[in-house]
Parts: sequence; C-alpha cells; structure tokens
Amino acid sequence: MTRITFFAFLFLISQPLFSQVFNQKVLNNKTGEVMLIGECTPDAFQGKEFKEWYNDEYSSYKYSLDKKVLDSIATDFSGLQVKIILGTWCSDSRKQFPRFMAMLDYLKASPEQYQIIAVNRNKNAVTMPIDQLNVLLDRKSTRLNSSHTDISRMPS
Repeated sequence: MTRITFFAFLFLISQPLFSQVFNQKVLNNKTGEVMLIGECTPDAFQGKEFKEWYNDEYSSYKYSLDKKVLDSIATDFSGLQVKIILGTWCSDSRKQFPRFMAMLDYLKASPEQYQIIAVNRNKNAVTMPIDQLNVLLDRKSTRLNSSHTDISRMPS
C-alpha cells in the first residue's frame, strides 16, 4: 500500500513539470493590453480580449473564401503539419490569422494538423524555442526569407 501511495504522490507532483500550458495571457508592456503567449488553442481567441477582432475578421472572410483554390489543395493539405506564429498585439496578425483559420476550417483541418504559437513584441514565445523553427524575417522587406527557413511553400 505504501508503494502505491508513493507512486500516486510522485505522479501528482510530476504533472506540472510535464504538462503543456496553453492560452497563457500576459500584459503588453507597451499598450497595457492583454496578449497571448506560447502555445494556444483556437478557443483562446474567444476570450473577451480577442474575440471582437477575431470573430469580425473570421466571419467576414469565410464568406469570401476562394473555394475553387481551397478545393484544389484539399488533398495535398491533408498530410501537412502547420505551425502558425502570430502576435495578438500585431495588426497584421489580427487580420490574417482569423482568415487563415477560416481556410483551415473550410479544409476541415483537425487540431492535430496545426499548432498556434503566440509571441510577444520581442517575437519570443517565452517557453517555446521559436528560434529553432528557423523562421527569419528579411528586415528590409519584412517578408519571410525562404532561403533560411524550413518552409517549402509560401504564399506570394
């Protein structure tokens, strides 16, 4: 009985060490607004701080999707894994992320096919090694520099 109690105790104290924390919120030092940081689920964008811009952009875009284009990539897409890196403080992310999620929903992507990673203004996810993803920005054009990434296809 002592042995079972010890293992149960060990299991309980180890859970915080090995469990992934999702949808962490921190204060944006520049604006005082709340922002997401680290790995997120789509539900995080239904929080009071994010749902207005997320739902507005998602709803307006889902009716203007180019279904012919999306249908043409649907079979290729089923085998892909996507990492989405965004900043909830960033106006481009606030516009493009909900649109991308509308496309993923149209393609019936499962949550296992994508990972959402929110970064702070320093483009760090705090507990996640973003630099290991080999995503670099070309500082002159602010477009992804594909020669330095593991990205094989990028929209133009």
